[in-house]
Amino acid sequence: MSKRRIECIKRGGIETRVHYDDDWQEFTVTLYQFGRADHRATYFTDDETDARQTAQAMAQHGRPTGRVMM
Repeated sequence: MSKRRIECIKRGGIETRVHYDDDWQEFTVTLYQFGRADHRATYFTDDETDARQTAQAMAQHGRPTGRVMM
């Protein structure tokens, strides 16, 4: 499986990263707080904009939000 980084959003001590798996059309959104992976959410979509919006919401609220399957 090949993965490439799409988005990295930092707000204060919170950082979110979005990776997109080209083979499976799968986005993995990971929330890091103070350098540690705190929440990881994986869901299936081919919409990169949706993944970016999810990452932005996670960075803002400090937890997974929206249409995210844990």
